[in-house]
Amino acid sequence: MKHLHSIEGGLADSITKLSGSMSFVYFHVLWFSLLFFINQGYFLPVVAVFDPFPYGLLTMIVSLEAIFLSTFIMVAHNRQTLMDEYRDLEEDIEEQEAVKDVEDIQKDLNDLKRSVTIIQKKILNTDTTQGKKL
Repeated sequence: MKHLHSIEGGLADSITKLSGSMSFVYFHVLWFSLLFFINQGYFLPVVAVFDPFPYGLLTMIVSLEAIFLSTFIMVAHNRQTLMDEYRDLEEDIEEQEAVKDVEDIQKDLNDLKRSVTIIQKKILNTDTTQGKKL
């Protein structure tokens, strides 16, 4: 259970949640557009071209980001799978306990039925023996 609440797992969940948001998409559209326009020379002489076509630096950054994002997503997925398995195990244990409780209640009910039947027979026997004495 400690593994489920690790710092690394929480970090992976946070990054996965962030990367699945529209804010993440908007940021990347803005960032890639800015890098593209800078490296096309649209901001000269204010900002110099630092990664000319074919954009080797941008390609490397995007590739590394994809590698890390896919790793974080897999960590979060594995963590969620582990949590689901733990939850299923807890549900199975609860179900087994409920079945045992129902079996115990059924046994008690059967015992009560037997006791009531015995009492009814004794009452009937008492009534018939008293009826014979009168």
